[in-house]
Amino acid sequence: MRKKLFIILPFLAVLFSFAAFDDVLETLLQKIDKYNFDNPQEKAYLHTDRAYYTAGETLWFKACLVEGMTNHPDTVSIPLYVDLIDAAKGRVVDSKTIQLTKGFGNGEFKLADTLAGGAYRIRAYTSWMKNFPESEFFHKDFYLFEFEEKEVRKTEKMPEHDFNFFPEGGQLVSGLQSRIAFKASDKLGKGVNVTGAVFNSAGDTVIKFESQHLGMGIFNFTPEKGQKYRARVSFNAIEEKDIAFPDIAEKGYILMTDNFSNPKNLKTFVFRNTVTEPEDMILVAQCRGKVVYSARVQLTKPASAILIPKEELPAGLIKITLLNIQSRPVCERLIYNNLGRSPEVTFNLTQSTYAKRSKTTVEIQVSGSKGEPLAGEFSVAVLDKNQIKDHDDERHIRSYLMLESEVKGYVENPAAYFVAGDPKASVLLDLLLMTQGWRRYGWEQVLNYQEKPYLYPLERGLTISGEITKPNGKNFEKAVNLTMMITKPDSSTQLYFTEAELDGRFEFYGLDVQDSVRVLLQAIAGKNNRNTAIIIGNNDFRQIDLIRIPYRPVTFAAHDLAAYLKLSKEILELERKLRLNKVIFLDEFVVKAKKVDQRLKDRRVLYGQPDASIKVTDNMTGYSNVLEILRGRVAGVQVSGDMFNPSVVIRGIGTLSGSSEPTYILDGTIVDKSLILSIPATDVEYIDVLKGPSAAIYGSRGGNGVISVLTKRGNPDYDWKNDNTPGIKRFGWKGYSVPAEFYLPPYDQEIPGNERPDFRSTVYWNPVVRTDATGKGKFEYFNTDNEATFEIYLEGLVFPGTPVTGRKTYQVK
Repeated sequence: MRKKLFIILPFLAVLFSFAAFDDVLETLLQKIDKYNFDNPQEKAYLHTDRAYYTAGETLWFKACLVEGMTNHPDTVSIPLYVDLIDAAKGRVVDSKTIQLTKGFGNGEFKLADTLAGGAYRIRAYTSWMKNFPESEFFHKDFYLFEFEEKEVRKTEKMPEHDFNFFPEGGQLVSGLQSRIAFKASDKLGKGVNVTGAVFNSAGDTVIKFESQHLGMGIFNFTPEKGQKYRARVSFNAIEEKDIAFPDIAEKGYILMTDNFSNPKNLKTFVFRNTVTEPEDMILVAQCRGKVVYSARVQLTKPASAILIPKEELPAGLIKITLLNIQSRPVCERLIYNNLGRSPEVTFNLTQSTYAKRSKTTVEIQVSGSKGEPLAGEFSVAVLDKNQIKDHDDERHIRSYLMLESEVKGYVENPAAYFVAGDPKASVLLDLLLMTQGWRRYGWEQVLNYQEKPYLYPLERGLTISGEITKPNGKNFEKAVNLTMMITKPDSSTQLYFTEAELDGRFEFYGLDVQDSVRVLLQAIAGKNNRNTAIIIGNNDFRQIDLIRIPYRPVTFAAHDLAAYLKLSKEILELERKLRLNKVIFLDEFVVKAKKVDQRLKDRRVLYGQPDASIKVTDNMTGYSNVLEILRGRVAGVQVSGDMFNPSVVIRGIGTLSGSSEPTYILDGTIVDKSLILSIPATDVEYIDVLKGPSAAIYGSRGGNGVISVLTKRGNPDYDWKNDNTPGIKRFGWKGYSVPAEFYLPPYDQEIPGNERPDFRSTVYWNPVVRTDATGKGKFEYFNTDNEATFEIYLEGLVFPGTPVTGRKTYQVK
C-alpha cells in the first residue's frame, strides 16, 4: 500500500498541503504507475546442482520465473529459454526450451566430453525479457575443468584497475559534510585492496582512507569553497594512480540515511546550502520499482530529518529519491530493509553419521519469522564436499532476487551479505549499495515516457512464425490461409489453422509441443496456391554481451580439486568401458562391389543407359516447363516453337507413326505431352533421352525416340522431408525440452549395476521438493562409496514469493 505520510521531526521539517502541489505529486506517481504497468518485469533464476564441472558430466538445473515487483511465481510466460554459452568463443553451445508450470520448471545440459575446459555461462530469459537489455536476463558463470590441469587457473595479477568515488546521495556540495564511498576493482570486477589520500589545491593531505571490504570503503568529507581536490590511490601496495575527485556544486542538496541506529525507524536527512526560505520537495521510496511511500516535504531549515517506520516498508532494496517541485531528482540513495530473520529451513535426519550406500531420509520444516509453517517449492542438491568445495563467489536465489537483479554491474560474493547472525553483513551491504546504483530504469525514462510497440510478446506457449509472399517477393492482395500439421515422434499428428496478415506475416502461437517434431506448413492463396513462398522466422536469440576473459574463474588451488578431478576421470572412463562392452566387434573383412548407377535400379526405368541425361539443378527451376530445359542442351534434340507449347524432334530417327514427336514417359508411364508441360521444373529430378536402339524396349512407340521424365516424388527413395514444393514448407522443429531424470541407485535391491563403484560428486538431485500447509516435506536417497562430509543444499520460494535457502551437513563413514 502506498503511503503519503512520513513521521517528520517537527522542529526540522513540516508537511504542507497545497492543491497545486498535490497535483504535481499525483502526476508523478501516475507516471511511475504507467511505466510499470506498460513495462512489467520478469525475473528468471536457475539453481544448478553445483558451481563447477568436468567435460562429460551433467549440469542439472531448476528454473524459477517470478514477477519483478512481488517475487511471486510468474504464471503468465510459459516458455523459458536457457542457453549454454562458451565464454571464450562468445557462442551458444546448446539451448533448452523449458515448459514452466506455475512459474517452475527443470532441465539439464549434458556437457559433451569434447568440450574444451574453461569458462562457461548459462543464461535464462523469456520472450518478453528480450525487449529489454540483456543485463536483465539471468546469468550464471561456471568453470569446466580439465583432468590434466596441474594448477587450476587463478586470477592473475592484473595491473588494469578501476576506481570510483560515490558521494552519498549523488553529489558533493560546498560547505556541507557528506559521506563518500569508493570502490576499487580489477578488470574482472573483483575488489582490490587500496589505500589512498585526498589532497587540496595546496597539495596538503586532507584525509586518508583505506578499503574495508572487497575494495570498498567510506569516509566523511566536507569540501571547502574555492578548493580543488585530487586523490592518490595505491592498489595492493603495488600500483599507484592519480584519481579525479568528484565535482563540487556551489549550491545543492545532500541526502544521507541512517539505517542502523534505530531498529524501528529509517532516518533520512536532507541538508542544503541554498536560501533559507521554505522550499517544497518530494520524497519517494520505491521497492522493486513500486512506490511504497511518497511524501510532500517542506524544507524550512538547512537540515531536515524524516523518520520512516521500517515495518511499513517491504523487505528488500529500497530506492529513496528526493525530487524538486518540477519532479526532477536531485538526490538518491539505496538502502536495504531487513525485516528480521528470513524463513528458516530445519533439516531432520535420523542420524548424524551414515554408512556407505545407506539410505538417507530427510524431513524438512520451513517456518516463518514468527514460527508459522510455510508452504513452498524447492530444489535440493546433495554434494560430496570432499570433491565439491565451497565456491569463493557464492550466490543463491535470495541474493539474486533481493540484490543482484536490482543493482547495476557485477556483485562479488553476494551470498555473504545474507548470512544469518552476521552483524557485519548488513553494514557491508549498505556500503555496497552506496557504490552500485539501481538498474531497472532511470528517471528520464519515467518522466518522458511514451508508449512504444514491443517486438517480442508475452508467450503462453511456443510460437512458429514467418512470412508468406509471392515468388517475386511481393505481398498478396488478400489474406492467405495456412494449415500446419505437426508430426510427433510417436507418429501422432496435430493440425493448426491460421490466416496471414496482409503484409504476409503469420504466427501459430500457444503451441504445446514436446521434443523434436516434423512440421508441414501449407499456404492456400486462392486457386493458384502453388505460387507462394514461405519463410520461417528464426526465434533463436543469439545476441551475447561482451564476456570478459578469464571470466571470473574459481580460484581453488590444484590440491583442493585433486580428488574431484581424479574421481570424475575414473567415472567417465568406466562409463566409456561399459558402453564399449555392449559393442560386438567383428573380424576384419573386405567388401568388393562395382559402382552402379542407382537410377538404373529404379523400377520406373525399364531401359538401360540412356543416350543423354540431364540432372535438374536449382539454377534450372526458373524454366517455364521441362521441355524448355532440353532446348540447346542435348545433341540431336531440337526444341522449337512457342515456349509454352514447344515441338520436339529427335533428329536421325525415321517417322513411323506419322508424327515426329517422341514418346513421353512420366515416372515409367507413357503420358501425353500436355501432362509433361504441366509439371514444374522444381518437381523434376532427371530428364532422360532415348534414341534408336535404346528406345526399342518401347516397340513402335519408341520409333521417334523417347523422353523420360523422372520426378523427385516419384523416386521410391524420396524423402518428403526435403520437399521444398512452392506453397508447402517442411522442416524439423524443437518443442519443449523433455527433462531427464536424475538416476538414483537403489542399493536396497539386488540389481545389475549395483556392483559398480560409486563416487559421484552430486549424490542426489531433486528439482521438485514441496512443503505442504504444515511446512513439512520429505525426500530420500542412497549415499555413495566415498567416506566424506556430505552437504544438503536447498533453494526455492515459499508462497507467495519469499526466496529461501538452507544447508545441512552430515558424515558418511
